[in-house]
Amino acid sequence: MTEILLGIIAVVEIIRLLILFKPTSKKAFFKSRLKGVQQNILDLEFKIFKTRELREAIRRGRDDFKMRLETLLSEIETKGLEGGLTEGEVKACLEAEESSNEFVKKFTEKGKYAQNQVDEFKRLLDKRDLLNRDIKRKEDEMQMCDNQVDGASPSSENPHGAPGITDEIDSLVELKGMLKDWIKRI
Repeated sequence: MTEILLGIIAVVEIIRLLILFKPTSKKAFFKSRLKGVQQNILDLEFKIFKTRELREAIRRGRDDFKMRLETLLSEIETKGLEGGLTEGEVKACLEAEESSNEFVKKFTEKGKYAQNQVDEFKRLLDKRDLLNRDIKRKEDEMQMCDNQVDGASPSSENPHGAPGITDEIDSLVELKGMLKDWIKRI
C-alpha cells in the first residue's frame, strides 16, 4: 500500500515538473506578452478614470471656495462702504492680491469705529487672502491631474514636456498591433 502511494506521488511530481519546465514556443511566449500588454492598457484606463474622478472632486472643492470668496467679498464691500471708504477704494481693496494695511488705515481714518470693528475688517481681509490661496492650490492640483492624464506640454521649467497616461496607452496599443503581426508571422 505504501509503495503504491509513493508511486502515485512520484508520478504526480514528475508530471508537475514536466509541466513546470515545459519548453515554450515563440508563439506562446508572445501570446503571453500580448495578454500582458492588454492588461497594462486596462490598468491605465482605470487609472485615467480614477484621476478624472479625483479632479472632479477637487474642482467641486474649488467651486465651494469661490462661492465662499464671493460672499466674503460682498461682506467686505458692505463693511468698507459703511466704514466711509469710496467705491473706488473698496474696489481696489477687493481686487488686491494680498491684504494691505493701507485699506485698514483708510477704514480707520474715515470712520469713527471701535477697535473690534477695525479688527473685524482686518479679519475679513485675512480670510479673503486665505481663500485666494486655497483656490490657487486647488487649481494647481487640478492642473497636476490634467498633466498626469494628458501629459505636460513643454515649458520653461520642463523644456521637453512630459508624457501622460494617454500617451502610454497609445504606445501600448501600437505595441499590441506589432505583437499581433509578429504572432501571425511565427
